[in-house]
Amino acid sequence: MLPYPISFQDADFPHRTAVCWSTLGGRHLRWVPYGMPRLSPYLARTAFFLFGHDMRPGAEAGALDGPRGTGVIVGYYDDRTPVVHSYYAVTAKHVLSTAANIRVNTRNGATRLIDLDASEWTWRTGWEDVAVVDITDHIDTRDQVSYVPKTMMCGPYIRDEVGLNIGDDGFMLGLFVPNPGKERNAIAARFGNISMMADKTSPIKHGIEATGEVYNTPCFVFDIHSRPGFSGSPVFVYRTPEMDLRDIEGSTVGWRAIHRGLPGKTSEDTLPPDIEIVNPNDRGQRFLRLLGIHVSQFNDQIEIRKRKRNKDSEAGDPVNVGDVVAFPGSMTIVVPAWQILALIREEPRLIEQREKRWQKAKDEADSRSWSLTEEAAVEPESGADNPNHREDFTRLVGAASKPKPKGDRT
Repeated sequence: MLPYPISFQDADFPHRTAVCWSTLGGRHLRWVPYGMPRLSPYLARTAFFLFGHDMRPGAEAGALDGPRGTGVIVGYYDDRTPVVHSYYAVTAKHVLSTAANIRVNTRNGATRLIDLDASEWTWRTGWEDVAVVDITDHIDTRDQVSYVPKTMMCGPYIRDEVGLNIGDDGFMLGLFVPNPGKERNAIAARFGNISMMADKTSPIKHGIEATGEVYNTPCFVFDIHSRPGFSGSPVFVYRTPEMDLRDIEGSTVGWRAIHRGLPGKTSEDTLPPDIEIVNPNDRGQRFLRLLGIHVSQFNDQIEIRKRKRNKDSEAGDPVNVGDVVAFPGSMTIVVPAWQILALIREEPRLIEQREKRWQKAKDEADSRSWSLTEEAAVEPESGADNPNHREDFTRLVGAASKPKPKGDRT
C-alpha cells in the first residue's frame, strides 16, 4: 500500500452548525469545523524519528543510539505527470551529525529502521539548516506512513493566498525524548501561534556556532514551547471559518450572531447558542498547510540570586550570586516549507533520481501499450479471392460479440 496523503480532514476538527450566506444572498445551514483540532493518526504518521548507530566501545553490532531528532515525509510529483510520486524524508541538517537512520512505524504494530548514511542525505552547505533524502525505494507495504503533498506546503506567496499572518494557529509534531516509545514511535504534539512572518529583509540568525553551522536566512518565528528532540519537526498552520472574522466585519447581522448579548433586533439574535454565522466561500477561511520545519529556538537569560527560605535560615539554591542561566524560551525558529521545495526541485542529485524513476515508469507504460497494440493487430490472413477481408473480419467479430437471443442459448 502506498503512503497516505494527508488533507485538511486529517486535522479532525470538531464541527458545529453554522448559518452561512451564499454569493446569491441566501442563508443556509452548514456543518463547519471550528476550534483546536484533534489530530488523527494519519497526520501523526507524517513524522518519524532519527537514530544513530552506537559507536561506543563494546556496543553490539548494529545497536542504535538515540533517537536524536525528528523529520517529516513529503510527497513530490513531476509536473509532467501526477502519477509518478517521489517521497522525501526531511529534517534539520544539524541532526545528521549524530543520527541519519530513519525509524518508521509498521502495520504489524512495530517499527522498522531505514538504514541510511549521512552521505546519502542532500543539503547545501551554508544555505539553510535543511537536509533531504529520497526514500521512495525504501518504503514498502510494511510501513504505516503518511506524507505531506507538495500542494499542502506553504509557498512564498502564502500571505497573499490565504492571508496568513502573525497570530495564526499551528502545531508541531515531534520527539519527546523522555518517552519516545518502545514498540512504536510515540509522536508528541505542541501547539502555538505565528509570532513573526518570514521576511527576506529581516533574516534571522540561527544554527550552532560551535560547529560553524550558522545561517542568516528568512524564517518564521513561532510562539511554541520546544525541547531537544523536536529539531526537524514539521510545523503546521491551520484556520477554520470560525477563526476568520474578516469578511463579517461591518456586517451587523454577522457581528450580533457571533457576539451574543450585544443589543440588536435581528432575527439572528434568537438562534440557538451552537449556531453562528460565517461565510465559507472565502478561500482563506479553511486550510491546513505545512509551514516548515523547526530548527532552533531563542534562549532567554535570567540572573539568579539566592533567597532565604525563611527568616531563620540562610539556605538558598545552590548557585552563586550573579550567575546567569540560559534556558530555552518559547520563541522558536521555523525554516519555511518553500525552502524545502526549492531543495527538492533544484538539487541535481534529487533531479537525477526523479528522472530515472520517471523514465522507468514511462518505459513500462510504453511496453504495456506496445503489447496491447500487437495483440490488436493479430487477424486472419487474407485470401486472394477476398479483397474485403478486413471489413469482413471486423463484421464477424462484431456479430460474435452480440448476445444471442434467449431461445438460441444452450
